[in-house]
Amino acid sequence: MTDYITDGYQVIENHNGHIMMTKVTGSGCSPTAITAACLAVETNNLAASAHAMALIGIAGDIATQHAKGPGSLQMALLDTLYLLNEDQIINHANIQLKEEL
Repeated sequence: MTDYITDGYQVIENHNGHIMMTKVTGSGCSPTAITAACLAVETNNLAASAHAMALIGIAGDIATQHAKGPGSLQMALLDTLYLLNEDQIINHANIQLKEEL
């Protein structure tokens, strides 16, 4: 799964997340809340947005290892977001600057 984050000048690719997340209620609005939190502490809007998408994607990657389907993924995703730690973020993040427009 790939998400593209852009400010109109640069494109960042986020390769975290699982296709089953598209079947889970909340996996669309949760990144919005996480983005707002990241924007509160990061002045670079592109970086904050990329970090937010990485966080939800990493949580999705980890949560799908324990989920049996979309219902259990929803619960596992929320639990994983709550328990996410620095080591998991460092070890699982798969984001890169793709290009400058």
